[in-house]
Amino acid sequence: MVISGLSYIGQTGTSAVGTLQWAVDSATGDCSDGTYKNATTGGTITVADGGEDLLGTVTLTPSTTLPSTSANYTVAFTIPATGVLPKNGKIKVTFPGGYVVSASTAGAVSLGAGASTVALTKSGQVVTLTLLNDGVNSTAGDKTAVINGVINPSGGGSSTATVATTTAADAALATGTSAAFVTASTTAIIPPAVTSTIDFTPAIIPPPTPNTVAPVTLSKPISEMTVIELNAAVVEVQQAIVTLLQQLIVALTEELKGMSH
Repeated sequence: MVISGLSYIGQTGTSAVGTLQWAVDSATGDCSDGTYKNATTGGTITVADGGEDLLGTVTLTPSTTLPSTSANYTVAFTIPATGVLPKNGKIKVTFPGGYVVSASTAGAVSLGAGASTVALTKSGQVVTLTLLNDGVNSTAGDKTAVINGVINPSGGGSSTATVATTTAADAALATGTSAAFVTASTTAIIPPAVTSTIDFTPAIIPPPTPNTVAPVTLSKPISEMTVIELNAAVVEVQQAIVTLLQQLIVALTEELKGMSH
């Protein structure tokens, strides 16, 4: 049997003319033996197409690294030379445990000349972007796809994800593991800017009534506060401290004046 013009699934190159031989139970490897060495049907041909099986430079970049927060992840990868993603193929992204993808949606997709609209589906930790056959095959080069609405894990750390391309029938084309991406372990609390200033010139500080600083009463224990409530409490405490310092400066100034007479 002579095969010519054989195109591998997942690459754009074409094989040279060659002769195909096979035999069941062959021990020599040259098909000269075997139970059915003259078989004309059945059997399996395995084609190893090397570098076309590996995606290059795979990265996942979140729009935010805050824990338990919805983030949009930009998935970037490179289709290798002579590789291809069919216009009805799929991009499969497997997120590590802890990431919630159940509410994710498809964002912008950039496949170069192979531009296509996509549909997003989820199964467990796997998000699949299926090209809707309305573009052209996407060949070698850098590609990006955005997955919106992925919830970051509650605990921080470094993670990797797996990105794979397949045919419409889920036959594997190429795969790659992303570089590590990081999520924060805690939500940062950013104190508000302190706008109050203290003027140490006694003459321009209006003398307040002594001991008029109202006590600061928290609405709930600090451990039960939200970030917004905690920031508001910080502002209230800061204002009370500023007022108390102003009163102290005035009192000390008056005391010094009395000592100088």
